[in-house]
Amino acid sequence: MRQIHLLLLFFYIFWGVACQNKQVQNSTATTSQEEKEQKKENQQTNSLQIEGVNKEAYLKIEQGDYPAAIKILDKNLTDNPNDAEAYFNRAFAKKNLKDFKGAIEDYTQAIRCEKNYFEAYFNRANIYDFLGDKNKAIEDHTAAININADFNSAYYNRGLLLYEMGKKQEACADFAKADALKHPKAKDTMQKAGCL
Repeated sequence: MRQIHLLLLFFYIFWGVACQNKQVQNSTATTSQEEKEQKKENQQTNSLQIEGVNKEAYLKIEQGDYPAAIKILDKNLTDNPNDAEAYFNRAFAKKNLKDFKGAIEDYTQAIRCEKNYFEAYFNRANIYDFLGDKNKAIEDHTAAININADFNSAYYNRGLLLYEMGKKQEACADFAKADALKHPKAKDTMQKAGCL
């Protein structure tokens, strides 16, 4: 079941980064090689086996039929109220329908069901950032990092927030950590932010 959320997380990472209207990020361009690698990763994730109700919901999400996916996941959660992945996937569908409050609630519920669900913290952070609540976004990126110290996108996104808040030294430290963990945009962002 984790395979569903990995694909959703992949899409969400790039949605969250793309939606951030940041001075540093606006000057950072994705190279065609990075795009090829992202497509390759996406294809590999798509080939994973997904079972049961979550497979049906995943197929609806993949088709862009978010209301149908939510309906399937609603029923699943009625029968299995502690299914963290179902909350995670429903949050992703709600986010795509611009139901940000509902998405935040579902990510929160996923975290209640599985306290070390760093992807849920990360995705919730990106919604908080999109809604302009930078402090909550930083808290959630920090929580994701505390659970998974190798999560380069959480360092990178937290660095963007810190930079935007005028905390250049802290931002540069996060960009450096993201770069050490092979985030594809970190080195370029460090140069543009004057960290190097």
